[in-house]
Amino acid sequence: MTGKLRLATAADAAALADLNAEVQALHAALSPALYLTVADRAAVTAYFSEALQKRENEVALFVTADGIVGYVLIECQCRDATAFTPPWRRLYIHHLTVAKRARRQGVATALMQWAESRARELGIDVLVLDHVANNPEAGSFYDHLGFEPVRVTRLKTLA
Repeated sequence: MTGKLRLATAADAAALADLNAEVQALHAALSPALYLTVADRAAVTAYFSEALQKRENEVALFVTADGIVGYVLIECQCRDATAFTPPWRRLYIHHLTVAKRARRQGVATALMQWAESRARELGIDVLVLDHVANNPEAGSFYDHLGFEPVRVTRLKTLA
């Protein structure tokens, strides 16, 4: 798909909220116990406004003639050593979202390539993300990009 990448600004918060609604619906369908079926648009817009103000966060947009069709929200995370772990710096990918009409056209790959490039610019050599376990398309996509599962989170709902 033809388009260009640019960094998001506070003015993009509402557009990000609108685009996020598609992935929110998917997550809710896959894991209704964990995700709201419909998120409050004002609250989601406020979330993006706040996220864009934090210096450790960045959002890259994929923009076409039809508008914003995808985004990736990243956070540079650093942690000091603990009694159990060495110190680390990593780039955490909070969201990767592509509009249905733009899927399977290279948008997600372009956004992930941007995230990887940004990590290198920051001197970070570890990217981390998570996805809903019962989303095989996401799993296959991340496998294709070279991501490996390293932890398993399990959930048990008590009746």
